[in-house]
Amino acid sequence: CSEIEKLIGYKPRLDYEYLTPPELWESITGYEGYYEISNFGNVRGLERKVSIPSGSRKIKSRTIKKRINNCGYWEVRLSKNGKVSTKFIHSLIANAFLPNPGNKSEVNHKNGNKSDTGRYSKNKYYVGKRSISKYSDPKTF
Repeated sequence: CSEIEKLIGYKPRLDYEYLTPPELWESITGYEGYYEISNFGNVRGLERKVSIPSGSRKIKSRTIKKRINNCGYWEVRLSKNGKVSTKFIHSLIANAFLPNPGNKSEVNHKNGNKSDTGRYSKNKYYVGKRSISKYSDPKTF
């Protein structure tokens, strides 16, 4: 880095900054207008109004906290119309970003790491229920 670059605060970009794709957001199926999932596995609640006995109140947009369950999978709790349900992050990513032409019912991680949301949807693939095993290999399907 030259003296001029030092004076103006030049900072070279790191290689990973070029390789990291942008974070993309899609609505979560069944929760359109309520929540969105990103290709990095982040979940956000959308700003909306909800009815309460005394009228209505505004809910601000925010990032929803995730947790790892007892089986090692990342999950998030979503609510709609007073009903709370728990969803797996890897399934939400796959439903939003991966094609499923065979209409398969389950999602596996290519690297076998359950807690790896993959940061990108390329780390997941759909499989039928019968083909899932503890150490399944995507090449065998």
